[in-house]
Amino acid sequence: MSMTQAVLWMPHSALMMARVGGLAVIERQFFLLRRAGITKVWVGTNPPNATLRIPEGLEVLWAGNSPIRPPYLAFSGDHFVRLPTLKRVLAEDSNVPVSWQDDAGKGVLQLVPVDAGDPIHFEKKRLPDGEWVMLTHPPLPALSWLTHEATKSTDGFMAKHFDRKISLAVTKRLLDTFVTPNMMTFISVAIGLAGAALLAFGQELPGALLIWLHSTLDGCDGELARLKFMESPLGGILDFWGDNVVHAALFVGLGLGLSRAQGMALPLVLGVVAALSATASAGLAFAHSRRKAAARGGAGPFFSGVADVSGAATAEKRLAAVEDALAQRDFVYLLVALAAFGRLEWFLWASAVGSPLFLVVLLWLQRPRTATGQASPTI
Repeated sequence: MSMTQAVLWMPHSALMMARVGGLAVIERQFFLLRRAGITKVWVGTNPPNATLRIPEGLEVLWAGNSPIRPPYLAFSGDHFVRLPTLKRVLAEDSNVPVSWQDDAGKGVLQLVPVDAGDPIHFEKKRLPDGEWVMLTHPPLPALSWLTHEATKSTDGFMAKHFDRKISLAVTKRLLDTFVTPNMMTFISVAIGLAGAALLAFGQELPGALLIWLHSTLDGCDGELARLKFMESPLGGILDFWGDNVVHAALFVGLGLGLSRAQGMALPLVLGVVAALSATASAGLAFAHSRRKAAARGGAGPFFSGVADVSGAATAEKRLAAVEDALAQRDFVYLLVALAAFGRLEWFLWASAVGSPLFLVVLLWLQRPRTATGQASPTI
């Protein structure tokens, strides 16, 4: 069953325009419905005296317009629901009306596939805890619930358990400001480049700390974009290449600083090798992401893994998993620790050896394959 219509009930006018996570409640409901595949929504109230952000491709009808006929989804405006949950409900194949309820027995999502008369008799189901939240006015508790949507499953250990706590705290304070995700990308890149410049002038610990700050604040752009429904291909490109520009500057800056301190060219050569290898790896990963985006119909490009190993041998899948783990930003904590102990030359040597190896493995994982998943022979 293809469900593209919805009825949104907004019984409380004050709640409708309350702001949560940088958007009015009704705006957030519009974006949620559109992301789930809804193209027409009938709102059971009069329009507010305010300009609303309405997602592209969504037709909004207000009270007084002709009502929507089945099939449609009725959605309670007093609740927020996880996007995967909403998609799962819309995809359910049912020939009878179904009501998904909260723990108080109030209907949150009601699927009406056919004209069932008046009153409608629903089959009742309970929405699992954590997949919905009841709104109050002001709906402050909902913001903490929403921040779950801002995290990424690919975060490394330190990013997940430490960096995200800091970046989310910053993001919450930026949601209702003029700062956009792309602005935040440029801010974090500028901080990272400043750290690389300090390393080049021998200020090892301050430089390393600025690199750490860049890495931590780098999460804010994506968090802002996801919470405010402002993701874009351009934002993904800026974020990806901004990170990699900072990485290259880090290696060159570190090499230059150690070269100046030691009076020899070798550290600078090592830094350049690491920077060139890291940039080449980034280029391969970016091209791979573009191919995956094209295969999905043009969405993206957003970086998602360094290699496509579907159909590959188990050993290669494990190797790809290791490479994905190494691509995380947790290395910055090693950088800070070694800077504190005056051992950044260890980090430089590891980078000069590890970056080319990473590039070689990436090339191996992305080599052409036959339909059976075996590597194509080379001539």
